[in-house]
This record gives sequence, C-alpha cells and structure tokens, in this order.
Amino acid sequence: MARLSRLLPLLCLAMLSGPPARAEDMSAFAARVKPSIVQLELLGPSGQVVGSGTGFFISEDGLVTTNEHVVEDAQQMRARLPDGSTRQVLGYLARNPERDVALVKLEGTGYSALPLGVDVKVKEGMKVLTVGNPLGLTFSLSEGMVSALRPNGLPEEYQHSEATKHAMIQITAYSGAGSSGSPILSEDGQVIAVLQGGMGLSGNLVFGIPVDVVAKMKADLAPGAVPQPFQEFPWKGAMGSAVFFGLLGVAWAWSKRHEWRRARDLRKSRELASATRYRA
Repeated sequence: MARLSRLLPLLCLAMLSGPPARAEDMSAFAARVKPSIVQLELLGPSGQVVGSGTGFFISEDGLVTTNEHVVEDAQQMRARLPDGSTRQVLGYLARNPERDVALVKLEGTGYSALPLGVDVKVKEGMKVLTVGNPLGLTFSLSEGMVSALRPNGLPEEYQHSEATKHAMIQITAYSGAGSSGSPILSEDGQVIAVLQGGMGLSGNLVFGIPVDVVAKMKADLAPGAVPQPFQEFPWKGAMGSAVFFGLLGVAWAWSKRHEWRRARDLRKSRELASATRYRA
C-alpha cells in the first residue's frame, strides 16, 4: 500500500504530461514542414490574382511539385512563401496531365525540401497530415488517416478525370479549394502522395496521387533542364494585344508590298495609255 501511495504522484504526473507533449510534437512537425510549402498564385494580364493552389519543394534549388490542373491555364505565376515573401515561378520542367502532376521551378536556391517517401509502406488506417491553402486560408495543417487504397483508381462513376482512373490514396484530412497540390505526409514528414482533390461537402473525402509518380518525373529530368513558359504570349493586357496584332498586320502588308507595287505600276501604265489615246 505504501509503495502504491509513492507511485500515485508519478502516475498523475505522467497523465498530466501526456497531452502537452503530443501538442509540442505537432508544433514541431508544423514548424519543420511549413517552410517547404508554397501558395501558387496564377496572375492575369494586369498582374491580378485569378487563381491559386498549393505546391511543395522537392529540391533545394526551387523545384516544386503541384497538380497539373493548377498550372494548365497559367500564363504567369508567383509563389508565396510562409514568411510572406514571394518568388517568381520561372516555368515548368515537367508536366503529366494523365496523372495530374506538374513540376515547376522557382527563382532562387536554398529552399527546404520535403523527402519523397517512396519506400514508406502506406496502409489503411495510418495517420497522415497535410499542409495547404484551403479556401485561401494559407498554410493550414490538417490531420487524418488513410481510409482506403485505390490501386485501380476510383470506381467508374467517380472517374471525373484521367488521373482518377489510376492508383489513388484516399484520406480523411480536410481539403478545400486551394488545397490542390498539397503534400500528403506520413507522421515523420515524408511525402506519400500529392493531394489531387476531394468530394462531398464535408471536405474529408480526399484523394492523392502516389508519390512514386513525382519521384519518376524528377528522376527523368535532364541535367540542366531549362524551365519552359506556361503559355507563350508576347505582351500582357489589351494594349499589348493591340500592338501584337498590329505588328502582324504590318508584317502581312510588308509581304504584299511587291504585289501591290506591280498592281500600282500596271494601273499607272493603263491610265497613261488611256490618256494618250484620248489626245490622239
């Protein structure tokens, strides 16, 4: 009995210290992972934000993974970092519309990259976390679990895109507009999938593209690959468009100059011949 009375304070201390330790662990996780996340902003002709998504660094030199559907309509993009600073998105290095994954390149180096967990054994019921920008609420941390593995894609009635016909991981972490391209992470911070989208009003019926797709795209990049523009267009805005098409008109007119000169000379010779006949 005396021994039990001596153990009771230790047991109480252990019970009281449990929850704060877990909170500290999650805080440390967020502090470690968030610097690797970016908010990708699609810019219109005048530089206004017309759309957004999420991406994450997979190399220190600015290589970012996101969804293809985030960048498919982009002409210009910039990335917003958790510290509030922005970086120019130089273009894309690889795009896979079939699997809905794209690799884009940011200016600068020295970024914090997330490890690709290609060797993680993903199982139903395992805990996962995501960090993204749902509904514009930037760099939001969400917790869930793997609710199902879909090696053959989603059931046919839910195959709303080509990507959903291939292997997917189903999770319960929250997703909203702007979450596309978020990393789906194991508890130790390894990327196991790229968040592709969700279904339903609850926001926690969510699907991700397995990370091996990203790993292969990264491995296939040629050394020294140069970023390609999303959609080439010489100038921005209505004025730029007018100048562009005006130059096209000038170029067309220049190509016709010899034809028009011959027609003019022929017309003058006919007029001269007609005047000569009248005087005679």
